[in-house]
Amino acid sequence: MKSPFLLFANAMIYKSLVVLFGLLFLQPANAQKVTPIARAGFGISDWKLSEGSDVKTGVLPALHLGIFAEVNLEKTFFVEAGLEYSNAGAELKWDEYDSPNYSLGYLNLPVYGKVRLDNGLSFYAGPKAGFLLNAQEKEEYGSKRDVKAAFKSADFSLVYGVTYQLYNGIEVGLQLTNGLVNIYKDGDTQVRNNGISIHAGYIIPVPKA
Repeated sequence: MKSPFLLFANAMIYKSLVVLFGLLFLQPANAQKVTPIARAGFGISDWKLSEGSDVKTGVLPALHLGIFAEVNLEKTFFVEAGLEYSNAGAELKWDEYDSPNYSLGYLNLPVYGKVRLDNGLSFYAGPKAGFLLNAQEKEEYGSKRDVKAAFKSADFSLVYGVTYQLYNGIEVGLQLTNGLVNIYKDGDTQVRNNGISIHAGYIIPVPKA
């Protein structure tokens, strides 16, 4: 039986797809209100382990890229939905001789609420549902193995950040991700994905009808 968090995450995946494709393809009369944005970013990922764990973690480099659709609901308020690939994971420092890296890849479906100020700054926050695509363990001496079966198929996070929109259609931003659910299947230790990243985006021009 699935946990309530996983059921909620699956529902968010479905709703995110509905919102994204609705923004992109429905209501052509209002198409000028919908803005497509392509984004790519780089940062670091880490795991937050449950209290009582004596294992230390270390950060890993993380990449994310995706396509988003932004709709203006009010003068300064926007809703944004997207389809994004991102890395997550961490280094687990069991001892000085055993520190494997765990690298996970997710297909994410975020939905954000965004407030844009007159000076080009925007502040956003919202949930992000993720579907696990791959998971790999890499030992210090180079061997790799697939560990996807050890992790849950869905993740659910809270994302918040800030962007600055330039005049030439380019935006830059900073984003924080806090995992809300345990992603590890076995044992008593809870594992949550966390991350911080910077990104650049291109606001794709949409011809007016």
